[in-house]
Amino acid sequence: MDVSDNKTILVVDDDPSNLEVLKFLLEFFDYKVLSALDGKEAYETFKNNSNKIDVVIADLQMPYLNGKELSKKILEIRADMPIIICSGSDEEVIEKNLKDIGVRKFLIKPFDEKALIDTINKVLTYNWYLTTYFELLAFSGKYFLKRMLPNFL
Repeated sequence: MDVSDNKTILVVDDDPSNLEVLKFLLEFFDYKVLSALDGKEAYETFKNNSNKIDVVIADLQMPYLNGKELSKKILEIRADMPIIICSGSDEEVIEKNLKDIGVRKFLIKPFDEKALIDTINKVLTYNWYLTTYFELLAFSGKYFLKRMLPNFL
């Protein structure tokens, strides 16, 4: 399974140079990239493209909506959206608070390309397995209802 195949990532960072580096790196690895310079712009971009975006990568500290507030708003629209938050702070409390609201991964800045790509691959692979599991569950439930349930009645 090639996890980067046709995947779109929304990248949010209020530092234009960080944003350009992330965008360049992700495009190099064959991801499609949408970008935003703050949480408010990112939220609007997500609302308009929520069915096309596969992962969100956002800085924690941003103007208008910080990474945590942005994550909450995104998860209200799509509860299954994998979100990766990046921060220069290495605090377990921050990471726990983010995971409690549904953020999948927390990356500490500075990180290298391997850490970034590995993290993206993990959240995409997890989503793929989760989706496949629920599809199989739905299929087996339909099969059970059609084939097995009449035998019990």
